[in-house]
Amino acid sequence: MEEKLLITPVQTRLIASLLTPVDAINRVSTPNSCTDAINRVSPNFLFPHSAPFMSITLTGKIERRDIGTGAWALVTEEGVTYEILKGADKDLLKAGQKAKVKGQVREDIMTTAMIGPALEVKSFEVISSD
Repeated sequence: MEEKLLITPVQTRLIASLLTPVDAINRVSTPNSCTDAINRVSPNFLFPHSAPFMSITLTGKIERRDIGTGAWALVTEEGVTYEILKGADKDLLKAGQKAKVKGQVREDIMTTAMIGPALEVKSFEVISSD
């Protein structure tokens, strides 16, 4: 019987941080160890929920985009488009209004619209309404 060593998630991340992708793949001894190799390559692959999210404050115009089932966007004064994630307050989601939004850019998810970085809104202030 093969003895298995249990390690904690913190230990796994530490090990993964010490290995380069080549090291991780070279240390795979059997095809059944492929999951181990993947886990060693990227701690964020193993623990995507613990990836750091960038907090940001943006000012821009709210737009409705007719892509797929539709998507809401914040277009900044610099012309950068952020996709507002589902679940944002309905008072924010009014096309044409200008708002100051505080939130997190979510790099761990993809959306179907893919119109820009995904923005999870934490709070907002309406500046003007058209």
